[in-house]
Amino acid sequence: MPTPTSFRIYVLGSNGKVQVGENVLCADDAAALEAARKILAGVGKAEVWCGARLVGLVTG
Repeated sequence: MPTPTSFRIYVLGSNGKVQVGENVLCADDAAALEAARKILAGVGKAEVWCGARLVGLVTG
């Protein structure tokens, strides 16, 4: 079983600025993107980061 990696999810407001950030431990990039989708619950946008690397932008 792979060691979980720390990711940071930043939920963006309608103005594009960070409203809240949350640390999550996930197995890989795909799992981190799915965690962001769950946090958004169908509304808004979020950036997913792994250290200085932007993993992706998720739209709810």
